[in-house]
Amino acid sequence: MVDNTVLSTIGQLPAAATRRFGEREALVFKGHRWTHRDVMAEIDRAAKGLIALGVAPGEHVAVWLTNCPELLFLIYAIAKIGAVMVPLNTRYRSADFGFTIRHSNSATLILMDRSGPIDYLGMARGLIPALDRPPTGETIGVDSFPELKRVVVLGTTGAPGAVSWQAMIGLGARITDAELAARDEAVDPNAIFLISYTSGTTGEPKGVMHNHRCMRAIADHVERLGQTADDVVLGNLPMFHLYALSECVLVRTMAGSKLVLIDSFEPATCVHLIEAERITILHGFDTHHRDLMTAQETERRDLSSLRRGTLAVGMASSVPIARRAQRVLCPTVSGWGLTETWAFATMSLVTSSEEQRCEASGVAMPGYEILIADPATGTPQPADMPGEILVRS
Repeated sequence: MVDNTVLSTIGQLPAAATRRFGEREALVFKGHRWTHRDVMAEIDRAAKGLIALGVAPGEHVAVWLTNCPELLFLIYAIAKIGAVMVPLNTRYRSADFGFTIRHSNSATLILMDRSGPIDYLGMARGLIPALDRPPTGETIGVDSFPELKRVVVLGTTGAPGAVSWQAMIGLGARITDAELAARDEAVDPNAIFLISYTSGTTGEPKGVMHNHRCMRAIADHVERLGQTADDVVLGNLPMFHLYALSECVLVRTMAGSKLVLIDSFEPATCVHLIEAERITILHGFDTHHRDLMTAQETERRDLSSLRRGTLAVGMASSVPIARRAQRVLCPTVSGWGLTETWAFATMSLVTSSEEQRCEASGVAMPGYEILIADPATGTPQPADMPGEILVRS
């Protein structure tokens, strides 16, 4: 059972987990391990660093990081100080990056210098030439990004016009616990904490605003999966995406589960980690489950620790993959959702039949209303007739 009686904002989740499970492991990444208390300390350091830089309540903070502990810390630190996180797709290129920073009116940009062959800092410098010289005013001074005030770089490569991650953390040492607590206590649960951008398949990506009230949906997901502090979640999904941000970050923290985080999806690595870390919860689209099952054919790892997962069933081609996943990986619940509805708008039950869990997308989550309508008239369609899906939550 989820104890969320004192929780009203996203930034309060890690403190609640620390009170209940402080010395239990909360995070594993490339051999490094953090307890819930350790994670809470890192979140506070990041939050104080942001305050020291001048990040104000309601200010938009764009974050361009691949999966890493710092991204996890920032998700909660930004929420804790009442700012708004704008996660950027790590597959963006210069034009997409520039559009999103400008469209979101982001005042702060936090990015990694590079990941493998992808030079994130190089792309940023191409659009923000002021990064090549020390800052001289309150903003970066680029006409195309009039709101941008500061840039923070995570990694070994810096820029004269940016602040390093280590420098930001160092500046935060002058912020007192009382100052941080005051910012935390002042956060309005009805305020926006996240602007998540859609994929832009029918036009420019759209920024979808979510407030702290998504806590209701998070609690529903914990209960639906029966997730507890004894569970271990594989963090194989990109945390800039709402699916991972919901299930691997927020749901996991509310339940007190451990997260085994990987920087990018690599099937052979994943099946190894499932065995080594005794993973119990697995999330993914049909392509993830298919690739994991293919890897298992050659790796032959012990996957018996897996007890439950989610599998987003989207097309008829998903069905045979979902069916096979029940035998090779673990029982899964199906679901359907979109950026505008906070991850899953529908989800099946763990007690649903295999047919329901593999060939359908469940039923409306608590608080959600769904109508199948004639796209031309908006009138409800009778059963067995196709139509446009309208969702309200």
